[in-house]
Amino acid sequence: MAKDALYAWGKWARRDGVSKLGIAEQSLVLRSKSHEGDYPYEEKIDSVLAILVQGKGDYSLSAKVAVKYYVERKEDGSPLSLVEIAELLECGKGKVREAHKFALAYLSSLFDLGILS
Repeated sequence: MAKDALYAWGKWARRDGVSKLGIAEQSLVLRSKSHEGDYPYEEKIDSVLAILVQGKGDYSLSAKVAVKYYVERKEDGSPLSLVEIAELLECGKGKVREAHKFALAYLSSLFDLGILS
């Protein structure tokens, strides 16, 4: 469930120029392309990741990995691999793999608690 939610969030974050970690560009809001509350599910995930990215250590890395993995795309439109993300973030692929697992587990726990439902 968490993985599907992250894929949906990534698609939402890429649409119509909405920036990563969900701050809708003001010009889009003014042009009625994006309205607060249109995507409450994705916005909740976005808020959680925005808080994580401001944290330190593993929390921050997990959010950064989630953004790169679920939002960013290569020129051909395909997603970045964990190895490519490790290179971009200048850390080991094992650390990136663990950060990705943490992001999934963290979101799963929020679903279990009913926070993201």
